[in-house]
Amino acid sequence: TPSGLEVQARPHAALGLDRYTPVTSPLRRYPDLVNEAQVVHFLCSGQPRWSESALTELLQTISPVLDAVGQVQRFRPRYWKLLYFRQQGDKVWWPGVITEENDAFVSVSLQDQGMFVRGRRKLFDDRAHPGLRVDVRIGKVHPLYNEIMILEAATVD
Repeated sequence: TPSGLEVQARPHAALGLDRYTPVTSPLRRYPDLVNEAQVVHFLCSGQPRWSESALTELLQTISPVLDAVGQVQRFRPRYWKLLYFRQQGDKVWWPGVITEENDAFVSVSLQDQGMFVRGRRKLFDDRAHPGLRVDVRIGKVHPLYNEIMILEAATVD
């Protein structure tokens, strides 16, 4: 199962350990700082720094923040791509391939840029189908809001 934050140490199947908890870089992850502080305090005093109930309360406080941080980290590469598209302006035509279409939207893969974009169905002609090569003009790009829109589409013959 994927790792998760818990108060009790659990078995680690891949390492074959009965109990496991990460204690890596306290500069990188706040939970690692908490784990390291708990271990150091125990080694120095023989007692844990925080009780199980205190750790549970701390976990409830930091979990939503860590989830938000994870979302930002996953979004970061897309942010820079969106910024690039915005810098190029809305006059550039980008080659792509339709990957999906329905009555409302058409999804296009911009393979050279490693991006998927969507546009309203009415921007595409009646021949639109998955696998069709198209050129699209991009606009209304807002990197901070994760927004990008196809403004115009043309079938490649």
